[in-house]
Amino acid sequence: MLLTARTRYPSEKVNKKGMPYEKYAAYRNLIPIELGQRGEGIAPTAVSLLWRDRKEIMALVGSKCKKCGTPQYPAQRVCVACGSQDMEPYSFADKTGKVFSYTEDHLAASMSPPAIYGIIEFDGGGRFWFDVADCEAGELRVEMPVKMAFRRKYADAERGIYGYFWKAIPEVT
Repeated sequence: MLLTARTRYPSEKVNKKGMPYEKYAAYRNLIPIELGQRGEGIAPTAVSLLWRDRKEIMALVGSKCKKCGTPQYPAQRVCVACGSQDMEPYSFADKTGKVFSYTEDHLAASMSPPAIYGIIEFDGGGRFWFDVADCEAGELRVEMPVKMAFRRKYADAERGIYGYFWKAIPEVT
């Protein structure tokens, strides 16, 4: 039996965390899930790229200009504000931010459609595009506060590699 992920209905049974059992079983690979035409295959993981950019990917480290103080992610060699080449490492992992813009992609391959992506503007400066997790369709808003969380992005079962990256999590106010 193939499962198509969907939103929860009031009559559905849920587990202790409020997640529908079908979605929980799909996340745990207990039942197969149909990802549609766009979910046919996963591109091979570039392990060499992962190693080379490990600080940016694993620790969410960008750069900050020593001259004008502009933070940037991903790390840059030249400041976008003043053109200086005097940069230092700067961590975004512990920073909060807000949603600058977002989209809900109903056609993208996702365990829990729609796939939600957003441009996050960090407090103190810096912007980048992230997946948004722990959010249902219609809940995200521009200017909504978010925090960053290190989560699994994909599973490359053929090669035994699990890809992780940072996702934006809306803060409940």
